[in-house]
Amino acid sequence: MQEVVKQSVKTSQIPLNWKKEESVYTGYHLIDAYLKGKQDGKDEMIKILTKQFKDNIDIATSISEKLYSDAAKKKINFKTIHLKAEGITKFSALFIAKKDDFLSDKFRNIFVSARKLKNEVESDSFYISFSFMPDSKDLNEKCINADGFFLKYDKK
Repeated sequence: MQEVVKQSVKTSQIPLNWKKEESVYTGYHLIDAYLKGKQDGKDEMIKILTKQFKDNIDIATSISEKLYSDAAKKKINFKTIHLKAEGITKFSALFIAKKDDFLSDKFRNIFVSARKLKNEVESDSFYISFSFMPDSKDLNEKCINADGFFLKYDKK
């Protein structure tokens, strides 16, 4: 284990009759400026990526909610939606439907709606895939969470 100890060093007094040149830069100044610029660049990149991720989560959740409400209008009721981020720009939504709805012929319309909505929002900085499965007594929410689905839709 390493430990870094920082100590302040007193700057020495400049002798009488001498003056310090302000426009002289040493190698230390150059190294410090480089490291500060590198850190500032990292900080800026992290801010940009964090904002992009937040914006993409907003898109993924809203488009999933839209598909949820479109399905409800078509008399298909989903039990819940789970959302997973596979990266900053790539998301997966898992819709869990009632078994009877999932097996009905009218469920095909949900695939059409999902494809249409996906094509509307897909871009260079956002991608989403929709998956569907029937509800089951053996469905384990902890397994879904372990697969990386970190958001769950809870209609209020």
